[in-house]
Amino acid sequence: MIEIAVGQCLIALQAAIRSGMDTSEAKELRAQFVAQANEGRVPLEVYNELARTIFRRMGRPDLGLEFGSNIRLVLPYFIGDFSPVTHTLKDAIQNILINSQMRCSHNHNASLHVWFEDAILRSPTHLGDDDLQAFFEDLFVSCWLHFFKEAGIRQFDGFQVFMKQPRQSWHGQLEEAFDARFHWNHTETRIQFPARLLHQEFSVDRFNLESLPQKLERAVLEKTMGSSEYVDRVVRHMLQAILHEKVASPNAADMARLMHTSASTLRRRLADAGWSYQKLLDHVRALLASALLESRLMSTKEVAHYLGFTDTGNFRRAFKTWTGYSPAEYVRTRQAA
Repeated sequence: MIEIAVGQCLIALQAAIRSGMDTSEAKELRAQFVAQANEGRVPLEVYNELARTIFRRMGRPDLGLEFGSNIRLVLPYFIGDFSPVTHTLKDAIQNILINSQMRCSHNHNASLHVWFEDAILRSPTHLGDDDLQAFFEDLFVSCWLHFFKEAGIRQFDGFQVFMKQPRQSWHGQLEEAFDARFHWNHTETRIQFPARLLHQEFSVDRFNLESLPQKLERAVLEKTMGSSEYVDRVVRHMLQAILHEKVASPNAADMARLMHTSASTLRRRLADAGWSYQKLLDHVRALLASALLESRLMSTKEVAHYLGFTDTGNFRRAFKTWTGYSPAEYVRTRQAA
């Protein structure tokens, strides 16, 4: 079965809201497809139906271009998880392709090739018909052209864009924004550009890119650092276990081994700093969960899964123990504030 990560669906809804969709409508759609998710993924058919529903409700056949223009906002979702070092444009492109293939199994045939002096970005062959196929093609071309622009490329006269679909009225937006040569009714959708650009330096700072784990680590460390150097070290190890190893509740013995000490020494030194091990762990988990819930990027079920909980009910009970609120109550409280 061809699947798409739930996060990709959330991006589509966020882009729809930015493009004019009513927020309450977007929440309704979100609830519908998240309920059909299994381990953070939904069938391609669910995503396609989401796209069709957005089309119908907004009456916007040009949404592929609109979504693609939001590339700066969605890039952190695709860069940072796999390649810690990104020096060139080629590094960045390959990282995006890897991440998109991992999150959307139907993207497996999107590719970057170098043929003599040309680099070729080929669109994945999507299993969508008519309006959806056109949407995916517009999204692919718009995303990549805006990516190149944000990466610092200013002249597009060496770019050629080949589209399978015929030219539509809204494609004038692309032609006005980029002085590339566009070809319509082609056998495939691809972007062809000078291969020398692949060696251009890629500045991560230009996009202010951080992966979600990095953002969460920073958010927690900003609120916990300073009590003592030892506590800071323990918190960093806890974050590593929770965010990268998906261990919902790392125990003191395992944490002590990671820090090359004994569990008793770990507990004693934390006590000297005014913490018990469990109290510090709960504090870190509460900060992580709160940050995710406040971001509204994920449902409660998705937050639970992201933090390593296999059961959403256990997460709800744990969160109430940590904060005094259920996840839903906490979100309402923060919104009211």
